[in-house]
Amino acid sequence: MPTEAWREWCGFFVHTGHLHIAGRKMSKSLKNFISIAEFLAAGDAPGASNAAAFRVFCLLHKYNSNVVYSPERLEDAAAVLKRLRAFFQRSHRLLHAAVGDGSEAGDSAGVVWCERSEALTASVGKTRRGVEAALADDIDTPAVMALLLGQISSAHAILDEHEAAAEAAGGAASAPAGLWSVVRYVARAVRTVGLEDADTAAFDKLSTDAHGGAAGGSEGLGDAELHDVVDAVVGLRGKLREAALSKRGLEPKELWGLCDELRDDLLPRLGVAVKDHRDGTASWDKV
Repeated sequence: MPTEAWREWCGFFVHTGHLHIAGRKMSKSLKNFISIAEFLAAGDAPGASNAAAFRVFCLLHKYNSNVVYSPERLEDAAAVLKRLRAFFQRSHRLLHAAVGDGSEAGDSAGVVWCERSEALTASVGKTRRGVEAALADDIDTPAVMALLLGQISSAHAILDEHEAAAEAAGGAASAPAGLWSVVRYVARAVRTVGLEDADTAAFDKLSTDAHGGAAGGSEGLGDAELHDVVDAVVGLRGKLREAALSKRGLEPKELWGLCDELRDDLLPRLGVAVKDHRDGTASWDKV
């Protein structure tokens, strides 16, 4: 074979770190290794399968760094997986109560725009940019996981404030606009790094990803999202048409209400955040 062909055989290589156990490199010659079958059967990860916890364990370490394996570190990884699941479950509860899941209880609250909604949408935009930068920086998965866990902690703090304010006012907490965007992004990110076991299915019935987004490999709208868009447009058209036919016109307050309905209800569910500016213009971002 020509020398040139050999030179082109491999343009890149990846050097991974070594796996250590009990202070020594794990190797066949030392016979200090754990077989895959033994590892999966060990059950060292409380509340999670060893396979799921090991995926998190790997993500918490840089691929080219040495890693020390121990049951305690696997427990730490299982705790991270538990945090992810708890976030999805809490969000699932709030979002189902807001937009409905076919039950009577799900049709009552609605998504609301509040002072914390902007904080949620801003935080997820910052997290997305940080994750993209970390992945571009030699696949820095520990930084990615730190950003996602920080996003979850931030969202929990905002939701705690939101629920406390609702309780003080004597009512049930509705889902704040912006939560949908946070959940969609975090779910897409954990799926991207292979964490299907993070219980993202807890909100799939409501998520765009379940109808053709990240889970299906397409960025287009699924049937559920298209239905929402058409419903909103037809509803808005119907209100404007009714006003035109009655020849009464619409008061400015009514027009503001229609605009706010689209901004605060439909668009956040599609992962779109709209921000109104003081000069009368508006901007949007997909989050």
